[in-house]
Amino acid sequence: MGRNSGQRGHIKSISGHEEGVILRVILRDCTILTATRYYKGVDILVEGERISRICRNLNEEADLEINCSRGILVPGVIDPHVHLREPGQEYKEDFSTGTMAALAGGITTVLDMPNNSPPIDSEERLLLKMNKVRKKANVDFGLYITREYSKRAVAMKTYLCETPNVEYSEEYLRECVSNSRGITAFHAEDQEVINKEGRTLRAEIEGVRKVNSFPVEKRYFCHLTSMESTLMANGIVEVTPHHLILSKTDRKEYSVNPPLRDKLTVRSLWTSLNYGYVQVIASDHAPHTEDEKKEGVPGFPGLETLLPSVLTYFQKMRIPLTKAIKLLTHYYKILGIEKGDVTEGYYADLVLLSKKERKVDSTEFFSKCNFSPFEGMKFRYWPIFTMLRGKLAYSEGEIIEERLGKEILGLRTMQSL
Repeated sequence: MGRNSGQRGHIKSISGHEEGVILRVILRDCTILTATRYYKGVDILVEGERISRICRNLNEEADLEINCSRGILVPGVIDPHVHLREPGQEYKEDFSTGTMAALAGGITTVLDMPNNSPPIDSEERLLLKMNKVRKKANVDFGLYITREYSKRAVAMKTYLCETPNVEYSEEYLRECVSNSRGITAFHAEDQEVINKEGRTLRAEIEGVRKVNSFPVEKRYFCHLTSMESTLMANGIVEVTPHHLILSKTDRKEYSVNPPLRDKLTVRSLWTSLNYGYVQVIASDHAPHTEDEKKEGVPGFPGLETLLPSVLTYFQKMRIPLTKAIKLLTHYYKILGIEKGDVTEGYYADLVLLSKKERKVDSTEFFSKCNFSPFEGMKFRYWPIFTMLRGKLAYSEGEIIEERLGKEILGLRTMQSL
C-alpha cells in the first residue's frame, strides 16, 4: 500500500481524544454511492459512532474535516466468508493482520469460519477463540461455529465434503443440521460425487440439491459457481470475485475449492447475478504460504481486492454499481445491523474510494499472504480511507488506529431478514 505521511499529523487530533468523548467529524463535498442511490455534493456530520446529519453546505464545527471531492464515498462493506487462521495456523494469517487487510480493503466487518486448528465445534472452543481474537480485531467481527449450536456464534457452518481441520462424516452432517438455529451456511460440494469424479460442477449441483432437502431455518449457500446451482438453490446465494472474474485457464498454477470453471460457466454466473439469483458477494479469503500454494493447497486471499475487483468488473459488465454495493452489504440486513448504508442514524462505517486505476501488487498487502489470483490485473476503486464507527482507522496506506473492532452481535439493533 502506498504511504502518505503528510496526513498523519492531522489524524492525531482524533486518536488523542479521551475515551468517552464524542468526536465530531465532517466529510465535505461527498459523492455518495450506496445500494440504492448515487448523488453528489453533500456534507456528512459524524458524531461519535454514528452519522448525525447529511445535507448540503453543512454549517457546523467539528474536531476534524475531510475533503472527499477526490473520490466516491461508500458504506463500509461486510465480508461474511473469511478464514483468518486463528487459532492454530497463525503462520498463514492471524486476526490482527487479517483485519488490517480488511480495513485496507474498505471492509468494516468480517465473519470468520470455524475450520481452525482445533475446529470451532463447541461453545467452549468458540468462547476461547472469542476471548483471544477480540483483543486483536481491527474491524468488527462475528464467528461461525460448526457441529454445535451457540447463541454467541453468528451462524452455523456445515461442510458436505472433507475440508481441512473438520472431520467430515454423515454423523457430523446430521449433528450440524439437527443443532442448527437461524442461519446455516453450507459448503455445498457433495463428497460422494467428489470421490467418483473429483470437484466437478456436478459435485456442486448435487450438493445444492442435498442442502435444499435439509430442514433448517435459513439456508446460506457459500461460493456457488454456476447458473444452474444458483437457480436451484433454495436460500441465500453467495458468490466470490474469483469465480466471477477468473476461469480455469487463467490461474492454472493455483487451486481453490470449489475450482475455477470454464469461461462459459463464468459468463453464466454473471447472468444469474444480473437477474437477481445472487444475494451476497464475499471474498472467501483463504491465505496460505507460497510453498503451500506450490504444493497445490487450495485457497486464495481476497480481502484487499474485494471492493476494487467487484466494482471494476461490475462497471466492465455494465451492471449498476449500486447493485455491487447491495451485494456487498446485504449480510448486514440478514443480521439486523445498522451498517451498510450512508444514512442518518447508521453507524459511520465509511470508505472513500479512488477512481484511479492501479495494478494488484500483493507485496503491498497487510495480509501475510504474498500472492493474489489477481496479481498484475488493473482495478479502480481502491480505498483512500476507511472509517469504522466514526473513527478514521485506515488512511493512505496506514493503519491509523488499531484494535477498534467489536463483536458484531453486540451491535444488532434492527429486525433481521
